[in-house]
Amino acid sequence: MPAIKTIKTFVLAAVFMLAAAADACAKPSVTIGLIDTFAPDFYIYTYSPTIDHLIKSLPEFDFRIVEINPERVDEDIRKFEPGFIVSSASTYVSLMESKGAHQVATREPKSSPDVSHTVASAFIVPTSSEIKELSDAKGKVVAVTSADSFPGWLIAKGELARFGNPEKFFRRVVESHHLYPDVVALIRAEAAEIGVLAACELENLIISGAVRPGEFRVLNESKSHLGCAKSTDLYPDAVFSSLPGVPSSISRKVAVALLTMPDEGQDFQWTVANDFVPTYQLLRKLEIGPFKPVSIWSLDAFLAHYRYPLLIGFLLLALWVLHSIYINWLVKKRTAQLRYALVEMERFHREAQENKIKVDSMERMSIVSQLSSMFAHEIKQPITNISYYAGSLVMFLRRKGMLEGPAKEIIDAIQSEVERSSGIIEHVRSYAKARKKTVEVCDLKDIVDRVLRYSRDIKIVSTVKKGCEIQADPFEIEFIVVNFIKNASAAASAVRRPKILIKVEEEPERWRLSVIDNGPEISDEDFLKIGQIGYSSKEDGLGWGLAIASAMAESNGGHLEFRKVKGGGLEAVLLLSKYRKE
Repeated sequence: MPAIKTIKTFVLAAVFMLAAAADACAKPSVTIGLIDTFAPDFYIYTYSPTIDHLIKSLPEFDFRIVEINPERVDEDIRKFEPGFIVSSASTYVSLMESKGAHQVATREPKSSPDVSHTVASAFIVPTSSEIKELSDAKGKVVAVTSADSFPGWLIAKGELARFGNPEKFFRRVVESHHLYPDVVALIRAEAAEIGVLAACELENLIISGAVRPGEFRVLNESKSHLGCAKSTDLYPDAVFSSLPGVPSSISRKVAVALLTMPDEGQDFQWTVANDFVPTYQLLRKLEIGPFKPVSIWSLDAFLAHYRYPLLIGFLLLALWVLHSIYINWLVKKRTAQLRYALVEMERFHREAQENKIKVDSMERMSIVSQLSSMFAHEIKQPITNISYYAGSLVMFLRRKGMLEGPAKEIIDAIQSEVERSSGIIEHVRSYAKARKKTVEVCDLKDIVDRVLRYSRDIKIVSTVKKGCEIQADPFEIEFIVVNFIKNASAAASAVRRPKILIKVEEEPERWRLSVIDNGPEISDEDFLKIGQIGYSSKEDGLGWGLAIASAMAESNGGHLEFRKVKGGGLEAVLLLSKYRKE
């Protein structure tokens, strides 16, 4: 270890002397950090020439060189704030994930035509060893240069992962830390039964004479374009990367300087690698770098390690919540639309049925109107004849001296009914011929009394008093009252003690004539149909009475109202304006 420190100190001192000699004036500072996981040869034959070239090629910058401990990468980066990092491919992939590092250039040995596949590991054992395959080495002692070395151990661990947990494959791992005894010496001294070297390192030791040809053999040997024996897959070599915050102008100049670095007298060149996926997969397999499991279960560590899965989970949860809200909103909207459509459909259907009933009623009313006109026309003559016969009978009985007592009462009643019938027929004929309505001042008391005179129903009680004057057609008002009494009588006949009450109440501007019965309770459905053309609760009814009555009431400036009586019965109301003398 002291020898390595001496070499690095010499290299760094030489670099700083060149930088100081280049320019003593203040220049923009560019800090380059080296993450120390390489063998000493890397400092001498790669790192030093590269820094020397950058200082000569970019004299406008003041290069500052720092060394970053691989055990404290995050702390040293925060401490030195380097703009550029030189590291192994595995460390670069970790920094790319954690710090946003970006490749500037990657080292490519002249012996490799593919920059993305240049370094590998080789498992070596003495030629006389009983270990024939890598699987036979399980439970043995292994010698490695450094646990942080990418080709000297990490790549080898990726191969061991095929047999299970690489941490438990060997019984013990011995590190040489690039000192003596090295890996070969440890195997020779039987301190280890198997060793791990970087690919081509065994061949270089044979060339230098440090190892005899045939002294060691490679387990799971496979050939490659490197011309060296290896036991693993190939990965990219050292990476020169930049960290966020470096101005693009400086990054561009450094990249150009590296990619145009002369390779005369050098066994490498700087170029651009385009495949770090195998390195990612290796780190994932070994669970190191960005894939290192959280060992300290603090909230900060948990969030730092699982921030992306958590973010994706929260986004998915948010999307699911939004989707649920949207679906619920859409379902409510569609349900409301469907409910509204059903209500509208029901309303249209109901209106269509009502319109059909109205059209049918109008057709029947037209027919009844025609029949009524025909009946009024045809019945007028017979009624006139009855009147003549009654008059002749009066003259005959008077001549005989018999026009007295019951005979006179009967004949008077016949003549009265004939006159009343003639009046009804004339009104019907006036409607058919659209004659002008006869309007006069009349008293509701007289109209009610006249109606009761024709009625033989003793159940009727009237409280109407004199002085309820109106201006209307007395025949039509009488027709309305008669219709009220007939309907009330028919309804009250269904109870044990039928009773009908007629009364008039005074309001500020009108009279309120009511006919109240104590018949059975009416259902809401039947109550809504009262007054509709064609509807009648009586078996022999035509359903025209109240419809005609309502039309007559409106033609006289009034209207009809109906109200259910609590406990049973119905109140039919005729509202008419008071007569005001001028």
